[in-house]
Amino acid sequence: MSYTPFGVTRVDEHRTIYTLVPISVRFGAAASMEQTSAIALLQDREHESLTMQLGETVTEDRLNAALRTTSLPAQAVDVERLELPGVTFPKARMTVRLDRQELHISLEPRS
Repeated sequence: MSYTPFGVTRVDEHRTIYTLVPISVRFGAAASMEQTSAIALLQDREHESLTMQLGETVTEDRLNAALRTTSLPAQAVDVERLELPGVTFPKARMTVRLDRQELHISLEPRS
C-alpha cells in the first residue's frame, strides 16, 4: 500500500481510514486498486475489504456496465479492469455491493 502519513486515521487494530491524497493498494499478486482522486477510504484488514464513498453518483446500471453484467452478481466475479469515478481496479476477484453512493468491494482469492 502506498500513501503519505498525513490523512491516516486508525479506527482500531483492523481498520484504518485514508484521506487527503489518492492511494494505491496491492494485494499480493492477486489484485490492486488505484484511486484517481482523493476519496476517503476505509480499509478493514480483518475482513479484507475496502469501503469508500464516491464523489459522483454511480447507478446500478452504470456499475453493471462497468462490470459487463446485466444485474449485480451476488457472488464474486473476476474483473480485468473496473473503472469508476475516482478509483480503478486493474485486476481482481471481488464481490461488489452498491449502497446509494457507497461502493463496497470484498476482494477474494483468484481461482
